[in-house]
Amino acid sequence: MFNFVVALMLYCFWIALIGGTISLFLMRVFIALKSKLTGKKLLFVIFTPCSYGYFVTFKEPSAFKKIYEVLSAFFFICILIGGVMVYYVHFQ
Repeated sequence: MFNFVVALMLYCFWIALIGGTISLFLMRVFIALKSKLTGKKLLFVIFTPCSYGYFVTFKEPSAFKKIYEVLSAFFFICILIGGVMVYYVHFQ
């Protein structure tokens, strides 16, 4: 059972770190290009941390925004679970 919990923390950490970063970044690129943003606004949406630019620029509700919010919450929960692994390894 203990090995299962450690494996869960490890997998959650890597899923959130790699999968979350890549998938949320690609979703921001897709919506920015689909909305035909130009110049600074495009860079603002794509590169601001914590999706701040995305949420400031696209305030109207949409199905894409709902999916983005659900994925953001999922990856946040995964990184919290994976963060426990860091404390486990440190205090072992």
